[in-house]
Amino acid sequence: MPKDQTAVMCHNIAKYNREHQQPDLTPLEAAEMLEDIAVVSDLKAVDGKRSGVVKIGRVDAEDLRIAASYLRKIAAGEYKPVVHAHWKLVSESTQCDLVKCTHCGRSIAVARNVPLDEWRAAKPYCDQCGALMNGKSDDHA
Repeated sequence: MPKDQTAVMCHNIAKYNREHQQPDLTPLEAAEMLEDIAVVSDLKAVDGKRSGVVKIGRVDAEDLRIAASYLRKIAAGEYKPVVHAHWKLVSESTQCDLVKCTHCGRSIAVARNVPLDEWRAAKPYCDQCGALMNGKSDDHA
């Protein structure tokens, strides 16, 4: 399932919970709920037709199972949030440039004989906080 579909499903579950005044679910609880919906959708009536208890297609039921598997991995700690930042030039001197991680504030002196773009390319992560230095914002908008 594409990542954006999983995000939409998770968003819809959270919206449903807010509208029905249910507490926010943990990732594990959400996974169990999705798996329950997928199981119910597989039930067949006595005549062999789909029961209609939950009217979703087989592909959708499989997508629910995939989303549930991602939620279980999140609950188990297999996925961690990615923190985005960049190396910001703070000051320049005749001997070095001072750059700073925009997430944690770690400052590093870079010798002036090293081109800053090359240094940044060689340091894709902050060694203090682990932020990914790709220049993206962390607002997820």
